[in-house]
Amino acid sequence: MTGKLRTVKAAFLFGMLWLGLVLSARAQDTISYFSGPSFSFPADGDFASIDFDRDGTADFSFSGGLFLCTMDIPTSACSTSFNGVPMGTNSFMCNGSSLTVVPAGTTISDTTVSNATWKNFSSATLATYQFSPKYGTSAWGGPLNAAREGYFGVRFSTSAGVHYGWVHARMPEPGTNTFSFSPVILDWAYETRPDTVIVAGAMPVAAVTAPQIVRPERLRLNWRSQVGKSYQIQFKERLDAPGWTNLDINVVATGTNSIVDISIKSTMGFYQAVRAD
Repeated sequence: MTGKLRTVKAAFLFGMLWLGLVLSARAQDTISYFSGPSFSFPADGDFASIDFDRDGTADFSFSGGLFLCTMDIPTSACSTSFNGVPMGTNSFMCNGSSLTVVPAGTTISDTTVSNATWKNFSSATLATYQFSPKYGTSAWGGPLNAAREGYFGVRFSTSAGVHYGWVHARMPEPGTNTFSFSPVILDWAYETRPDTVIVAGAMPVAAVTAPQIVRPERLRLNWRSQVGKSYQIQFKERLDAPGWTNLDINVVATGTNSIVDISIKSTMGFYQAVRAD
């Protein structure tokens, strides 16, 4: 009876994994996705940049500003902000002077989302931080702090036209009220076709064939690949869960078919291989 139960459980697990991979294969393959490397907002006015189309010119920069403090002694309030800076004619999806943070699945296009507009500010705020040496208090604020994790839309131009993309960001862990921990840019992507909408969190998912359990606790993923391209393996426990988790598995294809054996993370789950250009 125990042997039969194990067989049923394995078959059910296999079915769940297969479903996740087949559904993932339907995603559009015209998206250029970058799995990082992730980076924190630099402090003291320094900048970190993203070059979406890798033409050697930064499209957007990110910075933790300098602190502004009151003149009283002891100081009653100091504050700073973490900002995005669009380069040239590029723009962010904003609400007022702040970046608009949206959940995965939100359409990013010329019409944007409710109460948001495309703006080419000298800087747009993603998060704020303030503290008071006098009163011993501190607090985070801003649109990313309200969501904790989410996406903001970007729009930039190339010789081919206007492209839409997303940037995925996350706040420090709850309760981390210190400036030494700043928001983190996790990954980003853009639609390579000009004037084409993109969905926040959308990635170029490889067409993965049915997985195989090759030995206990190991799952073999097999997908069609392009030679020289890098593929990131991702996981989620539920198909309706927001976003995917990048596993510490990155495969550079040496042929038109790629195979990797991975440890099964749970009794149910979904895996996908996304092209990380």
